[in-house]
Amino acid sequence: METFQSRLTARYVALRDNECFTKNLITVHALHYYGGQSDLDKVNDYLAHLISDSNLHEAKLTELFNKPFQFIESPHHWKAIERLAAYLLDNSTKTTVSSEEAMAVLDGDANGDRNSWTRQT
Repeated sequence: METFQSRLTARYVALRDNECFTKNLITVHALHYYGGQSDLDKVNDYLAHLISDSNLHEAKLTELFNKPFQFIESPHHWKAIERLAAYLLDNSTKTTVSSEEAMAVLDGDANGDRNSWTRQT
């Protein structure tokens, strides 16, 4: 999860600073600078148990690393992430957000209309 969050943070910072964001800006091995070290440790442990050929570990790690990038590069997905972030900020006094609430926001349906949800300012 931290790896995905690291990608989200990197994309957000790049967009905020009007910089280009590409998957080539952050390597798998640079994730420890963005809070992803524990995820890398877990993934490397899983790979050691699941794939006997250590030469294939790097290729699989790169493949897994690229999945979140592909996800957040989709404008549709990025808008959904922004909606959820805004919803969480607007509801910061809540201690929990149900999965149904989160899915409604991600789908753009927080007010019963799939296209109507906007952050209240």
